[in-house]
Amino acid sequence: MSASQQLALHEPKARGLTCIDRTFEGVDDVIEFIESLPSTQKYAAQSDVLSTMLKVQSRIGDGIEQFFDYTKNSEAYKLHLTEDEFADTWAAAQDVVEANRKRRDRQKEARANILKNWTSPRAVSWVKRDEHTSNFLASVRPVAAAMTFESATLLVNCAIISRFLHPAKGVIKFAGPISGDFEKVRKGTSTVFEITAEALEQYGLRYGPEGFLEKDDGCRFQMIEGASELEASAYFPRPAGEIRDICDTKYKMQVTI
Repeated sequence: MSASQQLALHEPKARGLTCIDRTFEGVDDVIEFIESLPSTQKYAAQSDVLSTMLKVQSRIGDGIEQFFDYTKNSEAYKLHLTEDEFADTWAAAQDVVEANRKRRDRQKEARANILKNWTSPRAVSWVKRDEHTSNFLASVRPVAAAMTFESATLLVNCAIISRFLHPAKGVIKFAGPISGDFEKVRKGTSTVFEITAEALEQYGLRYGPEGFLEKDDGCRFQMIEGASELEASAYFPRPAGEIRDICDTKYKMQVTI
């Protein structure tokens, strides 16, 4: 292979860590910032940072596994290395593959535990989303054991939009459920209130296919099978100002659509 044909992969330049809506030079700076927060806010910030890091680690690990499997299955290495030499050379990559499999096993177990209580089509679809790590699902499990998916959706949505309505130092403005939202629901500190169309538009949010608030990217989607006509109205909004009640046995919420 000539010099002009060689494939060069360069390590990316350090750009810092972006989390909690700001960029830090490194982990030490993140820790210093969180230490400046009130004690009541520290764990929520720590949880958000760890969840973000684990999601990034999962994506990188999956990429390593995919490329390692491709390299191994292509058998091109056999022109240069013995089986033992290949195993020794890429032992670190094999460790990543094994760690990925264990992670998927934990993720599968966490999903199964939640789905013992949440069995509706929307719940199953949401719980099985690929981006949910086993750590995140661990924060969902006690909520799933305590209430229905519909009740949790109402309370979590209010926790989500509260982060936008009442911004505070160290509180992440992620457009979707985070561990801290489920922690609020578990502790009973998330209250149900009216979420207006104006608020959704202001913060760029919408109701996703399973009912949780998410970033509004302008794309339309099909509602999850089993959703009622009322729930569908949240996905394909009616004229502004029409108000309907979403009710269950424990909670009642008015949503302007």
